[in-house]
Amino acid sequence: MRTKIMITTLLAASLMLSCNPKEILEPTDSNIMIIDGDTVKVRNDKAQGNFGVNKSRWNFRILYGDTILKYSPLNISFSTKKVNIEKIKNNVDPDLKGKPFRMIVVGDGVAAGVRDGGYFNEGLETSFPNLVAKQMGIDFKQPKFEPSDFNGFGRAIYTNKNYTGGPVPKFVEVSNNTGYTKKDDMGNFELKPYIGGRVDNFASIGSLNYDVEIDTKMHPGLSRLKGNQKISPIDLYLKEKFDFIIICDNVGMLRNNQPSFSHDINFPNGFEGYKNIITRSSGQPQYSSRLNFLLKIKERKEVRGVMFTAPNFMKLPYFNWVTVDEVKNILNLYGKSNLFDIYSIKKILPTPKIDSLVGKNVNMNLKPFISENKKIDIFNASQNDEFNVLSSIGNSNSETRNVAKSLNFALVDLFSVYEAVFAGKYLTHDGIIANVENFFSKDGMSPSAFGQVIIANETIKTINAHYGLDIELLPTRPFLLK
Repeated sequence: MRTKIMITTLLAASLMLSCNPKEILEPTDSNIMIIDGDTVKVRNDKAQGNFGVNKSRWNFRILYGDTILKYSPLNISFSTKKVNIEKIKNNVDPDLKGKPFRMIVVGDGVAAGVRDGGYFNEGLETSFPNLVAKQMGIDFKQPKFEPSDFNGFGRAIYTNKNYTGGPVPKFVEVSNNTGYTKKDDMGNFELKPYIGGRVDNFASIGSLNYDVEIDTKMHPGLSRLKGNQKISPIDLYLKEKFDFIIICDNVGMLRNNQPSFSHDINFPNGFEGYKNIITRSSGQPQYSSRLNFLLKIKERKEVRGVMFTAPNFMKLPYFNWVTVDEVKNILNLYGKSNLFDIYSIKKILPTPKIDSLVGKNVNMNLKPFISENKKIDIFNASQNDEFNVLSSIGNSNSETRNVAKSLNFALVDLFSVYEAVFAGKYLTHDGIIANVENFFSKDGMSPSAFGQVIIANETIKTINAHYGLDIELLPTRPFLLK
């Protein structure tokens, strides 16, 4: 009798599955998703911080509250063509010989896939190193947040609400399925530690000082990876054994949504003449944590890699949301031209105060600077002269070119790629014109998914040419929809 009942039950279940397996095997609740095979609930995290509020004078994002954003997976077909990885395999190092090929990445936010001001799983999936690795067919471990924490940290999306009528874009902060335990109003996060094992992509949002101990404020992304160790980025990277390295620094953003650029002095001749000393000469410390790291890489035999020149960050959309002329005109209109220092102000920063100053919906009695009768200060304007910035970028890129040559690494001329994008003249291999509207995400600094695939293809072309590989290029059109 018991056997008959069991058979009947199994038969009934089988019939139900054959009739409508989707309803039985997948949740029907609209607040439940399946991510990487895991059932994940859309979780509200408002208890972890005050979302949609920004009190930091150095974080310029204008937040109009918060929002819920669901996970959107990357549905792209990658190449199945076999790539001859042996051409770039390290068969000298006994720790690598006979082991599977391994590629690691170090650098700033661009290589981490940072976009929309945040560091999150979808961005990691569309990061150019991940796209390159997929096309190469290699095992590449990303430091993704747990499936239930897919929105990571710092993510905000554009809103068309504009109460001030000002030119600075407005955002709503993503407040669900975040990857931290606490957030304060100043934009500081206490991130959940990474528990996923091996990591290959060490690039992250934050300032890349190679030899400063990793902390949650300067290196919020890397802080997840260091565990309880007191360790610097350079030591974290050098603990790893790898065949190939992608080094894409000086092209990212800080945790407070400002562009990141090298804190080191540039040595245009690269390793030539560099002595690695901290003593001062002509008022400048002759020391570079970046070069010290790269010298350690040089000591490793048969390590291959690729480096990138840095773009002119002063041309980023972020620095052009508000122009000098707009500010001058509004001050002149109210007879307050004396509040603008024509000798020191070169660029206007897109701060909330500047947005209210030029905003057409803000009454004169409420306009910052005018109502206070105070000059525009360094928190709202940049003294960087474009000529000096270009000179600094030129020295940095000269250093990169010479180091890449010394290491026999491939070199991607990202400076020229960005210049073509700024001019609206970059044409992808599959016929799409890239410009500032589609290449950059809404934060005005970081590439969009479409921008990432362009960098991935430029990287693939450079690797192919330098190392004699035949990695296929990615189609770019599907990434316009991400």
